[in-house]
Amino acid sequence: EILLKFDTLKAKLISAAVQVDALAEFYSASGDTENANKYRQVASLLRNSIRTIDDLKTFAAQNRNNIAAVREKAKLTLATIKENIRRIIDILLGTVTVPKLCNADAMLCPDGSSVGRDPYNNCKLRPCP
Repeated sequence: EILLKFDTLKAKLISAAVQVDALAEFYSASGDTENANKYRQVASLLRNSIRTIDDLKTFAAQNRNNIAAVREKAKLTLATIKENIRRIIDILLGTVTVPKLCNADAMLCPDGSSVGRDPYNNCKLRPCP
């Protein structure tokens, strides 16, 4: 019965992920990279929740005779999904800074080390040490 409830939740998460992917594409096509990145991050968290449910189902199939272990895994799965939802809310409400997607170039520093771009600082190059 609990696995059926998780399957129902998974179907809803898949539907939400499809809709959020569409929003990310819309914002990307309109040049709004900030919102596009926000919705990509949300879609990623939704897909993570879906994978967590899949992992539970695999675990349950492998541990059919250990109901206590399956229950414990279900509790952990639910906790992971709840945390992902909290993170999604924070992202959508703007209480979390979503990193930008930056070029992968680097700068060589005088001491021989290199620094990359900072996704939390408008993709500016990080300072040399």
